Amino acid sequence: MLDNFIFIDDEGQVYNKTQYMEAVLQQKVTSYTLEEVSARVYGSAGIMFVRSEWKYTVNGNDGSGDFRSTGVFAKHNGQ
Repeated sequence: MLDNFIFIDDEGQVYNKTQYMEAVLQQKVTSYTLEEVSARVYGSAGIMFVRSEWKYTVNGNDGSGDFRSTGVFAKHNGQ
């Protein structure tokens, strides 16, 4: 994960790499299932689309649900 990593949650909150890692460490995941996965490649970039089902808590509060997410990836230094 590069230092310029950006994550935007379902409420529009923007996280940098450090903030994202801190948020992830507060979660207790009991189940994670990928329902749909597809990807498109455009030159040196790719976009991944995922529908998933999560069962988890954050600071003791249930955050479970079905989610759709999009990831954008690009080559960096040839990788």
